Formats: sequence, C-alpha cells, structure tokens
Amino acid sequence: MLTINAIVRKYRMYRFGSRSALVGFVLSFSLFLLIGCKKDEIVPPVARTVRFELFTDQDFSQETNSIVFEPSISDGGTVLWDSVFTSMKLKDIPTEAHKIIFEKVIRNNDSELKVGFKYTIENVGISWHYEKATAGVSLKTVTFNFK
Repeated sequence: MLTINAIVRKYRMYRFGSRSALVGFVLSFSLFLLIGCKKDEIVPPVARTVRFELFTDQDFSQETNSIVFEPSISDGGTVLWDSVFTSMKLKDIPTEAHKIIFEKVIRNNDSELKVGFKYTIENVGISWHYEKATAGVSLKTVTFNFK
C-alpha cells in the first residue's frame, strides 16, 4: 500500500508544488470518485404472469356447433391484452389430460385485474368466465372447465 510520502515521491514530476497540494489533490479526487460513482437504485418493473387453462370434462362428441374463445386481461375498463382462438367445434374442446395451456406476462401493472374467457357458441349466444387477479400476486392461473 502506498503512503502519502510514496505518492509524493512518485508523482513529484507533476510539480504539485508542495506536499499539501498533492494531498489536497488526492483527497479531492477520492471524494469525487466516491460521490460521482453513486448510481440511482434501479427498480425492476413489476411483472405478473397469467396462466390460462382451457378444457372440458363433459362429453360433447355429438355437438357440431362452432365455438370461439376469447381470452383477455383487463384493468378496470382498460383492456391490457386480448386474443381470439380460431373457431372449433364443441366436440373438439380438449379433455383435462390434453388441455390448452398458455401464459401471458403483464408488466408495470400491480392493480387488480379481470382475467378469463369470453366465448361465443354458434346459434346459441355469448357467455364468459372471468376471475379476479388480486393486486400484488405474481402468478394467477385461470382454470376454465367448459361445461
């Protein structure tokens, strides 16, 4: 470790003029490094995952009407994400062993969310299955057993 005397001898060629000028320079530079290198704390964005699961435990093997599922995530009156599945026959809705599973990550939103499915059955009408995703919960699973 270098002492002040060693630093003075080593850097005398820079002509600080006196030992006190060099000490002042070293202290000022050290203080500058300590203060100037302080970084703001970075807060990571809030990331919440919604896991959607869709299946049925009913026998729709004789049903040929089409159905369209529309999964969505909303925050109050604002839709944060939505999608539409391609049309399928009721008989093609998978059983629990083969359920449709997918996840969606929502960032920078830590409020209560409305998550779930809206569905339209051909020649029948529209219905839905929605659940609340409580604020502060990082993973919400929406399990929809279509009946």
